[in-house]
Amino acid sequence: MAEERKTVKLPENGQHEPHGEKVTAAVLKTLREVETHCGETYSAYKKALKKNWHRIDETRKEQAALEDCWRQYKGYNQTQEDK
Repeated sequence: MAEERKTVKLPENGQHEPHGEKVTAAVLKTLREVETHCGETYSAYKKALKKNWHRIDETRKEQAALEDCWRQYKGYNQTQEDK
């Protein structure tokens, strides 16, 4: 993903949504976090998407692994006793 990071170009006429900039920044931040903490499963998911022409139904195994990694990192799977 590092090679894909580019500056977002805004329209020169000043007609852009400032909320869009915030959304873009939040998405990029999240993707960097995913890449940092779940890099292996994230790479496997991207590779599977590319191999299967972005047919999500063909990449469920890789998607599940990425989601499990993310949930574990964020602590979403913890019970009250684990906290």
